[in-house]
Amino acid sequence: DALRDLIEERLEAAKYPAREIREAEREDGVEIIATLAAPSVEAKELDALVEGLSRLDAVAHATWAARAED
Repeated sequence: DALRDLIEERLEAAKYPAREIREAEREDGVEIIATLAAPSVEAKELDALVEGLSRLDAVAHATWAARAED
């Protein structure tokens, strides 16, 4: 999937490689969920990355959230 590849490329370029990328079917489309391999992140960097993704025609919504690993 081109969008999934683009997300992976942008994460790697920002030095936040994905540990896992999965897709979840939704009523209104597909949700792409990326779990980062990095133990810590810079919020401003991820904000900028997400802002760029949200401008893509194929993206209806983009966001990120910090979560403790299980």
